[in-house]
Amino acid sequence: KMLHTFEQLEDTSPSNAIVLAARQIARSVQAKSIVSFTLRGSTVLRASQGRPSVPILAISPFKETARQLALSWGVYPELPKAASFGYLVDEDELFDYDSPHLEKASDDFDAVLRNACRLALKKGLVTD
Repeated sequence: KMLHTFEQLEDTSPSNAIVLAARQIARSVQAKSIVSFTLRGSTVLRASQGRPSVPILAISPFKETARQLALSWGVYPELPKAASFGYLVDEDELFDYDSPHLEKASDDFDAVLRNACRLALKKGLVTD
């Protein structure tokens, strides 16, 4: 009984709010998977810890992030080709601190979503 006397502190971070909302929406609309675009993978890891009832497609432009996410429960990481998800430079260029490359954001969000849907189909996470 003593364990129940301690109140668990609720995480009020933006990442936690996003994860909770994604799980709730996935449950409400009976989604087949959750798609997350991520740089470092922290939000995807948080979502994975909650053991959602659907797989998580994690799209990251960084090889190391994708590799680490491959070890997480229910996560299917994907490393997109340059420019296919709005990332126009290679990973090596992003970390070239001697001559930094400032990337202009892609305005074609529809193309980004179409590519994410194609990946989910390719990985077998969805059927249509």
